[in-house]
Amino acid sequence: MRVPSFLLLVFLPLCATLSHSPDPLLLPSRNQSQFDRSLSTIPVSTSAVRSTVSTAAAGDTVLWEAAGEVLVQNWVADGWWLKRPLTLQCSDKEATGERCTVDARGSRMVLWIENTDTSGVTGPIELIGLKITGGGYSTSATTTTGGILILNSDVVMTDCEITSNSGSTTHPGGSAAGAIYIEASNVELNQVSFSDNLATSPAGFHGRDIFGNTGVVVMRGCNFEGGLESQPTNIFLAGAQVTFKSSCEAGDVGVPISLELPTLNDGTLNIVGTVASYAQDSSSCEQCYPGSYSSPFAQHCTLCPTGKFNELPGGTSIAACLNCTAGYFSATSGTVTCEGCPAGTSSAIIAASTSFACSTCPTGKTSDTAASACSRCDNGFFKSAVGNGACDRCDLVVAGSTATRDVLPASEDTCICWFGEVLAIDRCLDCPPEGTECAETGLTLESMKLLPGFWRTSPSSIDVLKCSNEAACIGNENSTCFTGHRGPLCELCEDGFALTAGACLSCEDGGVSTAIGGVVVTLLILSLAAWCFSRRRVEQLKSLADGNGLSFTKTGLGYVQIIATLSSTLLVEFGPYFGGLTKILAAFNLDFVSFLPLGCVTNMDHHSRLLMYTLVVAVFDLFCIVVRQKMLSRKAGQMLLTAVFFINSLLLPQISMTIFDTFPCQKFDGDYGSFLVIDKTIDCTSAAHGTMRAYALSMIFVFPVGMPLFSLFLLRKNSHKLDPGQGEIEKKHLMRHDSSRHNALKETIGLRDENEDIKHLRFLYESYEPKYWWYEVLEVYRKIVLTGGLRLLERGGGTQYGVALLICALSLRTIAAKKPYVTHAANRVSEIASWGLMLTMIGAMVTAWNERADGKYSEKSGLTDALLVFVQVGGILLAVAIAVYERNVLVQERALEDQERLSDKAKVVPAEKIEMVRSGSKT
Repeated sequence: MRVPSFLLLVFLPLCATLSHSPDPLLLPSRNQSQFDRSLSTIPVSTSAVRSTVSTAAAGDTVLWEAAGEVLVQNWVADGWWLKRPLTLQCSDKEATGERCTVDARGSRMVLWIENTDTSGVTGPIELIGLKITGGGYSTSATTTTGGILILNSDVVMTDCEITSNSGSTTHPGGSAAGAIYIEASNVELNQVSFSDNLATSPAGFHGRDIFGNTGVVVMRGCNFEGGLESQPTNIFLAGAQVTFKSSCEAGDVGVPISLELPTLNDGTLNIVGTVASYAQDSSSCEQCYPGSYSSPFAQHCTLCPTGKFNELPGGTSIAACLNCTAGYFSATSGTVTCEGCPAGTSSAIIAASTSFACSTCPTGKTSDTAASACSRCDNGFFKSAVGNGACDRCDLVVAGSTATRDVLPASEDTCICWFGEVLAIDRCLDCPPEGTECAETGLTLESMKLLPGFWRTSPSSIDVLKCSNEAACIGNENSTCFTGHRGPLCELCEDGFALTAGACLSCEDGGVSTAIGGVVVTLLILSLAAWCFSRRRVEQLKSLADGNGLSFTKTGLGYVQIIATLSSTLLVEFGPYFGGLTKILAAFNLDFVSFLPLGCVTNMDHHSRLLMYTLVVAVFDLFCIVVRQKMLSRKAGQMLLTAVFFINSLLLPQISMTIFDTFPCQKFDGDYGSFLVIDKTIDCTSAAHGTMRAYALSMIFVFPVGMPLFSLFLLRKNSHKLDPGQGEIEKKHLMRHDSSRHNALKETIGLRDENEDIKHLRFLYESYEPKYWWYEVLEVYRKIVLTGGLRLLERGGGTQYGVALLICALSLRTIAAKKPYVTHAANRVSEIASWGLMLTMIGAMVTAWNERADGKYSEKSGLTDALLVFVQVGGILLAVAIAVYERNVLVQERALEDQERLSDKAKVVPAEKIEMVRSGSKT
């Protein structure tokens, strides 16, 4: 049987409270075809109380206020009509534990549920957490209920209580239900309790809780109790099918198990039906598998939607399905674990539901699998392709590169070199050990800055060289030279400038007059020195025979000439004090060409200087020899040769250096060329230089080798005259019991000085004892090697220092062992000079080591600088003291000699006293 529908009730929530919505929101009219599904869940408060509607007419609006919420109801004469898919849920049930009451207060039935929606919206009408009560409907119609009338609808009731409702009909064939009347509907009852309901009908077609006319009823965990003994029937089935399920909790689903059918009256649940169309199932509960969830009493597990996952079984709600985190996605429902974005892609989207959410990494960035963002390639790596693929190592394209620029490393061009390195085309090289600023990353050869005092051939050169004149080299990236300087190592001068003592000076600042005046003054000084030296009287020659004057001059001059050349020979920068002293002493080498701005008058390169020094001296020597032979007397000729030997002694170190400087060349990197070390205007590969090298080679045999050998030849030829038997005379004095070596030496020197044939050689021998007539040649070679010969070795190298120290040590040992000079003072001064030269060589080596360690003159060398000055000054003072002491001894000796000529005992006593005086001088 079907009862026609004629009443309507619909619940709908408002989006704001009454204070914010003064006009109540009305449901659409019954003929409206659209339905907003988002408004289908209506929260109901436990404090809701239905207004009195006993006098309400059909269509009247009644407001139901509940905790600031407003429920709009359409009242009809027989109850509230729910006509569309919606959810009526008690919002306070979880917090208070109380159900929301829907009370008809005995006036009519409580709810009329009949789905008449034609908009196409599907789904059940859900009632959750409600208490249905107060329904009382008595009629003469064929169908009646006091609680809920369900017609042609899908209804789910969960956690509801239906109590104290009554329905009765007086129709002879009518049917009634106290709580729920079901017709042509699918009803699911989950944990619904029935109590104190009542139904009556004349024919006995009534159930005090449920009357099922037609349809399907599924019940889980329902409770039936109470009622009158005169009406024991809880459920009356007229044609509906009833299935009982176990009460599975949320997260579980019931698995059907076949059981025997219950009896009609089992003492607990009374079921009456004219048609045996009911059945009873029992089920066991199993957890929902991972990737799904279930609500209470659900028959099936619901798969987690795309974009979500669930790793654990027994999910109790959609909340068990977690969002895929950034870097992951889920493209299918029921995912247990989300799938990570492939390597080379990333996704920042939460709950991504497709692989298209993974975006490709751009160039310069990469990612592993499941990345939320693409990360920049690590320092020292780059990536030139988009998408998948690891970053490439910079050192595979730029050897030694371990860093990249701060920009996105999207290509190999971003690969740079680390601190202390510089990029040279396709590789990282260590910055030069000195002369550069490499305190930052990313340097290239072109951007590498040079410190002042350093130079390189081009901005693409790695070969950084130290300038001999540091003030001429400004440095920077382009090896800028100071004003007036140009060329390799800034050693050449621009037009209008002349090289003077290593610096280019402007010719406009009096350079021409200075050059001419300097030449004139230099020639006058040389002429005056030669004249003064050659004009000594015979009495002065005797003084020279005593040895001190000439010996001190030779020793001091040789020492000064060697010291003055150390800086340029060893390529070492001395401190300000000792370095300044060596520049002053350089004047004793008579290199007036280097100290005068001759470039303002004429272009004089090293080839010109070589020719000038060698030819002028050679012509001068030949001229003097010819003049002596043809024009001068014997005495004048001797004086002229003495002057020649003196001039040659002064000039030979400088001439030797000029000759030796013709050979060392410096080859620069690239195609810059090879130039003479001493003069960068001369190309070592030119034919002109080849010719001059041959000329310089021949001059070696004339000057540094030939002149000393010629002197040795002259001395050796007259050796029997130079040494008239010093050894025999000493033996004779010893046999006469005259232990005074001084007397023997004096006698030998007297015999040597009486020979007029050797007077022209006196400059070479008179400082030394007769038996050491050859020692001057040894001293000349020592001076030539230490001033010029060392220049043939690698400048500043270990070999050069080793040879220099070896020569100094041998010279010191020879002087200490032989004592070749005539006087004790001369020997001591020579020994002091040798010690001073040895210590100065060691100081130069320490200074060079400090320079190489720090890249420039180091403050560590300050102490060395002070010690070097102390060695020079101390040596001079000590030599002066010895000279003064020796002079006093000489005066005493001559006084005793005068007494000897007046005393009768002059043969013994004076000699012994003289020996005592000599012994005192030795101590």
